[in-house]
Amino acid sequence: MNDYSDLFMVIGASLLYAILLIDINITVLHGTKYKTEREVEYTAIALAQDIIDEARWVPYDQFNTRFANTDSTYNTTLGDYRVTTKTLSNTLSGIGVSNNHIQLDVRVQSVSTADTVSVLLSYVKN
Repeated sequence: MNDYSDLFMVIGASLLYAILLIDINITVLHGTKYKTEREVEYTAIALAQDIIDEARWVPYDQFNTRFANTDSTYNTTLGDYRVTTKTLSNTLSGIGVSNNHIQLDVRVQSVSTADTVSVLLSYVKN
């Protein structure tokens, strides 16, 4: 009887070890997937922020000709990103205030990843 109980203990320990290994592998896999998704998202935000930083230094009269309704693709180490820009001209009026401004919307979408990441940033130029 003693021989069988030792055998059952070894089988039980092996089973618990296998379950533990599977759990660890799943945790590592999810952590890697989460890290990759965040890197793709951070890259999309950085691309949109680069365009907005460039737009900050463009003179007001050249703004629409440079950023109005553009569509381009950027290649990075994490994949391809589609970048679209759209401008909206508005006039703000108030008591004693009349101010024209242009709003720039920058949308960045990851093209080459399974889960599409989309980022929208806006900038208002006075």
